Amino acid sequence: MEREKEAILNHIYNSHGWKALIVYYKLREKIFPVNSRRRRAAKFVRNFTWKICGRWRQIGTNAVDAIGSILEGPPLKGKNRMLVIDRFVPTYDKDSGSLRMYSFLKILKELDYRITLLPDDLQKRKPYVDDLQKIGIEVLYGNLDVEKYLGRMGALFTFVILSRPEQVFKYISLIRAYAINSIVIYDTVDLHWLRFERAAAVSGDKELLNKARYFKSMELFNASCSDIVFTITKDEKEFLLKELPNLKIDVIPNIHDVIKEVKPFETRKDIMFIGGFLHHPNEDGVFFFVKEIFPRVKEKIPDIKFFIVGSDPSDAISKLDSKNIKVTGYVRDVTPYFENCRIFVSPLRFGAGMKGKIGQSMAYGLPVVTTTVGAEGIGLVDGENALIADEPGQFSNSIIRLYTEKNLWDKISSKSIEHIRSNYSQEVIAPKIAELFNSINFQGR
Repeated sequence: MEREKEAILNHIYNSHGWKALIVYYKLREKIFPVNSRRRRAAKFVRNFTWKICGRWRQIGTNAVDAIGSILEGPPLKGKNRMLVIDRFVPTYDKDSGSLRMYSFLKILKELDYRITLLPDDLQKRKPYVDDLQKIGIEVLYGNLDVEKYLGRMGALFTFVILSRPEQVFKYISLIRAYAINSIVIYDTVDLHWLRFERAAAVSGDKELLNKARYFKSMELFNASCSDIVFTITKDEKEFLLKELPNLKIDVIPNIHDVIKEVKPFETRKDIMFIGGFLHHPNEDGVFFFVKEIFPRVKEKIPDIKFFIVGSDPSDAISKLDSKNIKVTGYVRDVTPYFENCRIFVSPLRFGAGMKGKIGQSMAYGLPVVTTTVGAEGIGLVDGENALIADEPGQFSNSIIRLYTEKNLWDKISSKSIEHIRSNYSQEVIAPKIAELFNSINFQGR
């Protein structure tokens, strides 16, 4: 019995979870210094610390139960089990982050991983749960005790992917306690602190600046407690490495399906924007466009219409609906808008990460006019595969040029498709993901 206990303890000490816990203690004081404003502001850090330590004490006193399943046999080969935790089941037709996650999960499934998705809200969202189940992904929902589930199943997972900072912060202690064989990956989606900092710079809102500081502490903490971090762009990888140079970071960008045929310039009219309006940069960008840019465009093209497409428009956005502005709300199939409009505009004044709306438009061959913030992270070149302008007069002039000059439109359209196909199509990204996870698995064993 003593020999068995010793073997169990050795297994724990050599596990990914225990090694990460040691790193956690070393970095905790660096990120949350004692008596600092940062530490006082994050009141629940103490609860988090207590919880993670408490979980390890529980494993220490109940080691046989906690890892008994490990001792029954070796991990399944060729069928690596993967747990993915996200805010909710990916609503791939409503927001860019969900579309990326849905595409990512499909690729992982095709690579023969056994995937279990745990949505934080435990809601059975239709038809999205059904779509995942049809391709063989298990989805947890309903009246589930997550801690008991992890206590029973955690040791079986080879990988755990935690997506979005608040969900990572909520679950990292449980994952480290129970999924002791797992390589833990923090998928940032975007750097929230960077988005809030930029929003504060535009609006002057001190509350947004405080929110940025709070999220920066949380996101750096999450990254420090994970084995690997995924960012969506190389730029955000560099932002993180400046803060924590020892992080292991890989880039998993947006993934797009590229259209085969593009409707010609002559058959198109009007301009469009798409985005979920629970995401504040989208609402701000639309108001900026309607107030500062669209009136200048209408002076030159009086009959032009602006279509605002996307889920959860606020009352203020809905009230913009008029003769020249059409607010559609959620649209299940957005293809007709991308095929019939002549220009896509993305007048974002702040944000972070890669803008899925821009990649989606380019994949349809619909030329984009955007800002420097909108162009970030996707490799856009002004005048080559998009038009980029920040000042309202320049932005409106770019729209007018692109709307009226067929040769320019044809060039941007062609280069847009070429850029997405070469860098962000499933055909390009899937082999990179396969290589990445093979490398992670090899190094982790």
